[in-house]
Amino acid sequence: MVPLSPETRRRLDALFAGRARETAAQLLITQCAANLPLWVNTDELGLERIRFAVLKLSGGDLVELERAVQIAQVDWRDALVAAGFGQDVKAHESWFPQIQRAVHSGGGVLESITGEYTRYKALAEAALDQLTEGQLVAPAPGGGNSIATICWHVGGNLRSRFSDFLTSDGEKPWRNREDEFLPRAVTQAELMVHWEAGWSTLFTTLAALTDADLSRTVTTRGQPLRVDEALHRSLAHTCYHVGQVIYAARALRGSAWRFLSIPPGQSEAFNAAPVSERGADHAAALRRKGGP
Repeated sequence: MVPLSPETRRRLDALFAGRARETAAQLLITQCAANLPLWVNTDELGLERIRFAVLKLSGGDLVELERAVQIAQVDWRDALVAAGFGQDVKAHESWFPQIQRAVHSGGGVLESITGEYTRYKALAEAALDQLTEGQLVAPAPGGGNSIATICWHVGGNLRSRFSDFLTSDGEKPWRNREDEFLPRAVTQAELMVHWEAGWSTLFTTLAALTDADLSRTVTTRGQPLRVDEALHRSLAHTCYHVGQVIYAARALRGSAWRFLSIPPGQSEAFNAAPVSERGADHAAALRRKGGP
């Protein structure tokens, strides 16, 4: 176990509140510490770079923090790249979360949207976890886009839309949308780095928004949208592609598919004791056991 440095604690406190704050702290102290493979600087200052990375990837969500730590435990370089800290050894020092926790603690539109994004991210990942690397890059039924191609597109779309969300156009000049749809042979680790980079950008932006921002105007391809309209548009687009991922994954898995919704024949039992109706709760259930 390695304690948190003052700067790590400051960033953690900005992201998490209440009991979640200490749960997050213990996770970093025990699981993101000297146990990371080949990480050399294992004192509290030496761990700041990787701990800042997993905190950034979490977006203030414990489930996402656990997943980011798991990525770091497999290969900490993937976590650094996904967080945007891979190229510059000092990039993490200038990052500090701009969090407005009160917006999310009392309910409302932003909490609901964040919860649904969290749900659909978890649904996609529960499908991806069932596939081999060969199945990830295999063409979908009918010769459609592979699951890797769809996920590559989602990651690129989210990173473009939500980088500097309030101050720049959602279609960034550095994005190459056509390239996202090219057939690609990637490993699952490579795919997840690209995927996480998009989702991390999204969740960091959502955490910084306030109710007052919802009526502001942003643009995508020069077309103006209110922030709430842009968020709902993006959520619908993301859900559409997650549905494609799940449909293709089930076709590839056949009878070995692990259901992510209520399995056939179990509706009555589920209705008698329903759980996981809220997005965040459903996501947590999926990551614990693969379904509600």
